[in-house]
Amino acid sequence: MATAKKKMRLAFFWADEQVYLDDFRNRYSQKMVEWANEFYGGYGFEIEGYPNHKLQTIPLAHKFCLAKTNGIIADIDDVIHQKELEDIEILEKQIEGIDKQIEGIDKQIDEVNKQIELTVEHIPKMKLYDEVFKLYDKNKLFYEERRKINLSIDTIKAKSGMNYEDDLRRQIGFSMLTVAPKFDALPIVFCKIPFKPKSLLTLKGPPRTGGLTCSPTDIKVNLTGSIPFLHWYNYFIIIDPSFKEPITLAHEMMHTTGKSHPYPQKVVINAEKLFSYKPLKIPPTFNLSEWIAIIMKNKINYDALFRWEPGGLYDGDANYILNYEAQGDMSPAMVTMLDEDVKNLENIFFVK
Repeated sequence: MATAKKKMRLAFFWADEQVYLDDFRNRYSQKMVEWANEFYGGYGFEIEGYPNHKLQTIPLAHKFCLAKTNGIIADIDDVIHQKELEDIEILEKQIEGIDKQIEGIDKQIDEVNKQIELTVEHIPKMKLYDEVFKLYDKNKLFYEERRKINLSIDTIKAKSGMNYEDDLRRQIGFSMLTVAPKFDALPIVFCKIPFKPKSLLTLKGPPRTGGLTCSPTDIKVNLTGSIPFLHWYNYFIIIDPSFKEPITLAHEMMHTTGKSHPYPQKVVINAEKLFSYKPLKIPPTFNLSEWIAIIMKNKINYDALFRWEPGGLYDGDANYILNYEAQGDMSPAMVTMLDEDVKNLENIFFVK
């Protein structure tokens, strides 16, 4: 008797109706789901999507689109936002200065309150109370100034698309309560991810990013606005459906196990050379010039001992699910994952 496959619960959303229609016409996301289902099916898993990718119809658009028009664009390139990041840094330093002012006034208030406790006579006590109220009013002005600076930071982020993750978490939180049948599903958001022209100039990563996995956050309920709202706090995936790599969904799903691409690192390639040098002959008396001469004569060429292992995109075997070499025309049967990956997936929130 065949063992039942473990369900991988996915909740699909689209940034707006135009993204949905483009995806519906070209079957981008459907191909990704089919590829992922075949790949993970070989390891005892089966995708349970909502809505079912095989039954998607245009009337479903209004229900699973996070916005009708002008949906969120996930502009994930920090290089493009260098000017905005510099502006935000200046504003954050202003906030640090205000916080120090507020802290100083709070200390003054504490000191005056101590004097009030020790003061018995009525008139001197009332004067001290007046002093406290003036300090509170002063602090109120600083808090208001702080609030305005924070609004300026939010405006910069919103205009540049840098605030996309928080905005999506808010929209996902609402949608998971209203249209998704299960709260233990992994949200997959299909939205536009802009082309990164400056990455070509700075060589920071590939010029086109097709997907991104956003890690969990501690915030579950957002109280920053006038109305509290649920803030989706767990993993979710962003995918540009027009990114024509069917492996993208399966690749990003693997990142939800906590696996990321390694950083570049120095790797030893000639360790035996470390032990091939004779011990240093130490002169009987200390002489700086002699010491330098000995060290230079016996120095190890460290550049010959190490090489830099490029990290990030091409780690692991060429056909490993997280290796970008596996992108392209590889079929699910040609791509692999590790035993530890299977165990991690079995215990992930959208499977167990």
